[in-house]
Amino acid sequence: GKINEEVWRFLLTGGVALENPYPNPCPEWLSDRAWSEVVRASNLPHLEGLKECVQKNVSGWKQVYDSLNPHEIEYPTPFSTLDGLFKMTVLRCLRPDKLIPAVQNFVLKNMGQFYIEPPTFDLAGSYSDSNCCTPLIFVLSPGADPMAALLKFGTDIGLTGNRIQSISLGQGQGPIAKAMIDKALQDGSWVVLQNCHLASSWMNTLENICEEVITSDRTDVNFRLWLTSYPSDTFPVSVLQNGML
Repeated sequence: GKINEEVWRFLLTGGVALENPYPNPCPEWLSDRAWSEVVRASNLPHLEGLKECVQKNVSGWKQVYDSLNPHEIEYPTPFSTLDGLFKMTVLRCLRPDKLIPAVQNFVLKNMGQFYIEPPTFDLAGSYSDSNCCTPLIFVLSPGADPMAALLKFGTDIGLTGNRIQSISLGQGQGPIAKAMIDKALQDGSWVVLQNCHLASSWMNTLENICEEVITSDRTDVNFRLWLTSYPSDTFPVSVLQNGML
């Protein structure tokens, strides 16, 4: 159905913070900020009376607050039938830490499994579209480890033995990685730099390597640089722009 614009905006922002004249009925476990959001949410469609319900049924709402899975249990009456964005709005007030799994459940129910699964990295397609000066970048998500698939792909196209060199970046690993790249540029092997997000102080060097060192006139055409990283503010923008995700 159609998404209520007012509820959607509240879900994203928590509403506009105004002076709250209503005392927090349960300050020992509910923060004043959360209570203020409950008060504001009470003005939304289908959530009228939420403030009064929390005031009158503190123990019932504390069970929601204390639950390991508050996004999967019923709320106290008369809000026990809430679902969708309206239920997530209340969750945002009380347990915002569970909003992501709630959104995933919502998308799963309304759109299907396909829309909550991270896209698979098309190794063959990305490789064929790349060249020796194009870094290939895996943006990691929790639990993801592309190394096994990458090693298998390398084997499938004939890279065996030490033709794929890998190093997990971290303190003191930068010079080793640089030496691996310098060698691979000449012999046309692959280098995989894992966990770039752990080497923020080395990212300027990586940027320089990609811009100044890995050039077509000094790089074997078979060379490839693969990078893995969780989203990071320190990852070089120019490498992202010139690389393949």
